Amino acid sequence: ARAYNNVLAMLLATIGLAAKELALAARRVAPGHELAADAELICREALERVEWEHIDRVLVRCGGNITQAATLLGLHRRSLQRKLGKRPGPR
Repeated sequence: ARAYNNVLAMLLATIGLAAKELALAARRVAPGHELAADAELICREALERVEWEHIDRVLVRCGGNITQAATLLGLHRRSLQRKLGKRPGPR
């Protein structure tokens, strides 16, 4: 489980860096253009969606047990509870 979480963390970090690079490139190509803001927003939303999907999969795998899910995610139980409290949209 730890190896999986390490790979996922590296993947999320890579996606995050790619999103920042894309947004910077869009700003260089079209400074002040809405394309730059759109690119950054799209990447940020995609990253958040991937993160929430992963959290959901782990919670399902753990039968809704937040303590167990937090352990698998490499988070403190309370940190996962706070994150779940900030979840966007319907649950």
